[in-house]
Amino acid sequence: VRHHQHRGDLLLATPVFRALRDRFPDAHISLIAGESTAEAVAANPHLSKVHVLPRTIWLHPHTLRTFLHELRSPAPAELCLMLSTEAVSQTAAAVARLAHTEIVAGYDTTAWDTSRRESAAFYNCTLPAPPVDAPLSETERALGLLTEVGISWTRKEPVVGVTPEDAAWAKELLKDQKHPLVAFHP
Repeated sequence: VRHHQHRGDLLLATPVFRALRDRFPDAHISLIAGESTAEAVAANPHLSKVHVLPRTIWLHPHTLRTFLHELRSPAPAELCLMLSTEAVSQTAAAVARLAHTEIVAGYDTTAWDTSRRESAAFYNCTLPAPPVDAPLSETERALGLLTEVGISWTRKEPVVGVTPEDAAWAKELLKDQKHPLVAFHP
């Protein structure tokens, strides 16, 4: 599974991981995440592994070779779902193909942006995208990919895992808190 670089959108796509785990309980389910988003899903209980895609992967051939070897171990993936719900990461799709993934599937995003004809250049399974003006949440758009490949789902709430380190940090932060703490995500 691959998602784009927006942390909030990635968290809203986490029901996809749950639905995949429900359907394939013994599968190895990996996520290719960007450097800025990997930490947000590192403790997701439905993922077997989070691979961090370096921003400069094409600039360093050794890094690319090492990353591809990691993706192919113990065997190449059978399916890569591109969870991009508004734009396509050509880098991620190319990496999935170079990792010998059997099926690279994602939405045909030319329905949303006709100037981006290359949207499915690395896909070998292009799925019909919901209309750009369809009244769907990011979660519903992401889960729609599963529907398109025949995987049912029922739960839409995001899944947030907390590492022991994060729990300890939060406990320490809040231990002397005498007033309500309110935080906002922009």
